[in-house]
Amino acid sequence: MTRFIYKTFLFFLVVSFSFLAFIIFRKKTYDWSYSECAAYNYPMKILRNNISWGSGSTGTLRVTAGSKGWGHVGGGYVVGDRYKPVPDSLFVEWYSIPEHKFYTGRFKIDSNKLKRDLEKLSFAFIYPCFAPHGKITLFISGRIKGIKFDIHSDAGRFKSEINRFQAKED
Repeated sequence: MTRFIYKTFLFFLVVSFSFLAFIIFRKKTYDWSYSECAAYNYPMKILRNNISWGSGSTGTLRVTAGSKGWGHVGGGYVVGDRYKPVPDSLFVEWYSIPEHKFYTGRFKIDSNKLKRDLEKLSFAFIYPCFAPHGKITLFISGRIKGIKFDIHSDAGRFKSEINRFQAKED
């Protein structure tokens, strides 16, 4: 009987430590999607637009962006898991139609700032906005947790600039 109690105790001890390790070491994930934007009168053709974290990534389709304006989400993309970790890098390649130039860049994202903003939101879009001369601004926008979202006003809406980058001309 003592041996049975000992084995049962060991079993529960191993299960408890495994559960505790899972809670401590799992990566926090957030409900966000990826998009793009460009300034009005600055249409650009996206060739590659990928955002990455650890061993995962997501990206947008080859589209011409610029119809929504600066700082406004372009199209939403349902790609991969709904809940994803905080991204840490961005790779972009695009053709500037008005300038007749190609631009490319690989950048490190301020993950700490992005994580602070994601913590405030129930859902978010993360998106780079493309500007003339290879300039990029990474934005996050979404719905603030606990505030009723109103489509006709700014109630419950959030938008923040995460990083600014300079791409190289190809």
